[in-house]
Amino acid sequence: MKMKKGYGLRNTNKVLDANVFFSTYYSNDFSFIRLLDKLGGIMFVDAAVLDELLVTNKFQPILTDLFQRGILILCDPENKYSEISDTIELTDEERSIYRFELRNIRSEFNKIEAAKSKANPNRRKPKNDGEAASLALARVLHLPIICTDDTSVPHVIKQLELQIVTNSDSEEKSEFIRTYGLYDLCEELIIGGVVTKTALKKIYKNAIKGDRNEEHKLGKFNSIPEPVNITDK
Repeated sequence: MKMKKGYGLRNTNKVLDANVFFSTYYSNDFSFIRLLDKLGGIMFVDAAVLDELLVTNKFQPILTDLFQRGILILCDPENKYSEISDTIELTDEERSIYRFELRNIRSEFNKIEAAKSKANPNRRKPKNDGEAASLALARVLHLPIICTDDTSVPHVIKQLELQIVTNSDSEEKSEFIRTYGLYDLCEELIIGGVVTKTALKKIYKNAIKGDRNEEHKLGKFNSIPEPVNITDK
C-alpha cells in the first residue's frame, strides 16, 4: 500500500493520525509537523484525532497555533470545535457518506481487534477511533495518503478495498489509499532535502525508543540515502 520511493508526499494532500503527533511531540513543539508542511499539500486532521490529542492538555496551545497558521486543517463533521476557524466544511451529502464509511471502517477494525484478542487475550484493545475517522475522511475528500504507524490500517484498506478518485492528465482514476509511517515520512524529508539525516535522527531515535525492533529500525534509518550538499532549513 505504500507509495514508491521518491517525492510521493510533495504537494500531496494527506490526513494525519494521532500517533504521528504523539511519537514526535518532544521534538520542540511539533517541529516535525512543521517540517512535513514544507513538503507542500494540505494536512488534514479529523476531529476524532483531535479528541485523542487533547487528552494531553499541554498540546492544546501548540495545536491551536498550528491550526491558526493554516499548517493543519480540521475536519469537524459534528462541529465539536467551533472555536477553530481553519475547518473544512462537509456538505450534507459528504457528511452522510462520511458517517456511512465510518460505520463500515469501525466494524472492520473491530473484526481485526477481535482476532488479535483471541490470539492474545491479555493484550490491550485500542479504540481505533482516530484511525477509522481518518480513513473515512480520506474516502470522502479523496485524500491519497494517511500518515499513521497503526499496523491495522493497511489491513482495513485491503479488506474494504478503500479507494479514492484522483485526476491525472485530465483523466480520472481510482487508487487505494496509501499509508506512510514515521520512517516513511522521515525518508521523504531526507531524500527531498527538507532536513538533514543528522538533524532528524534524534527525533526518530526518541520516537522508537523502547521498541522491540529499535536496533533494526535505527539501522534502516541510517541507510537512507542523503542528497549531497543539503543544509538544514
